[in-house]
Amino acid sequence: QNLRLPGNKIETLPPGIFRPLRRLQTLDLSQNALAELPAGLLAPLTALLLLKLSENLLVRVAPGTFGALSHVPAGLLAGLPLLTALALDHNRLARLPPRLFDASEELARVGLADNPWACDCHLAYLLGWLQGFAEPLTHAQASCASPAALRGR
Repeated sequence: QNLRLPGNKIETLPPGIFRPLRRLQTLDLSQNALAELPAGLLAPLTALLLLKLSENLLVRVAPGTFGALSHVPAGLLAGLPLLTALALDHNRLARLPPRLFDASEELARVGLADNPWACDCHLAYLLGWLQGFAEPLTHAQASCASPAALRGR
C-alpha cells in the first residue's frame, strides 16, 4: 500500500509502471531528478491518498497524468519551483487548495478544462491567481458546474 522512493536519483518513469499497483495509497517520489511525468502515469492509482513529488526537477506534468483526480493536496507543488506546465484537465476537481501555485514561480501554463468547478468563495484564490498573469490564460479554459446560476460560465 505504500511505496517510498525518495532520494533515489530517478530521472524517468516509464508509462504504465504503476499499473500493477492499483491498491497503492502512498507514493513518495520526492528528492529525485524527475523532469516530466508522462500522460496516464498515475491514472491506475485509484486508491492513492498521498503523493509526494517535492524536490524534483519537474518542468512539465502531461495531460492525463493524474487520471480522474478529485482532490489535490495542498502541498502537491511544494518544492517544485521549476515547474512550468501543469495539466489538471479532464479530472473531477471542484476546488483547489488556497496558495497551491504560490511556490511555483515559473508556472506559466495550467490546464483546468473539463472539471466540475464549484464557483464559490473557495475558488477565489484560483481566480485571483489566474488574473495575476500578464497575458490571458486561454489554455486554462474552465467553467463552473455549480452553483446552478453560474453553470457554464
